[in-house]
Amino acid sequence: MSTSSEKITGINEMSGLKTIIVNGDLESLRQTLGNKTLNELEVGYLIDLAKLNNEPEMVKLLKQHAG
Repeated sequence: MSTSSEKITGINEMSGLKTIIVNGDLESLRQTLGNKTLNELEVGYLIDLAKLNNEPEMVKLLKQHAG
């Protein structure tokens, strides 16, 4: 049993995260990210998307999951 965080994998997970951000659903974003980490390219893209949608709380959450 590993206690380390998991990486986001696959296009389906990224697509899901994009949809959650565009819909402005902060709670779903929290649940989906859980203990997962995002690589630099993923987190940069999702932060830009959250900024475009005027979602500062999502930006903060995404920054916490940068790995």
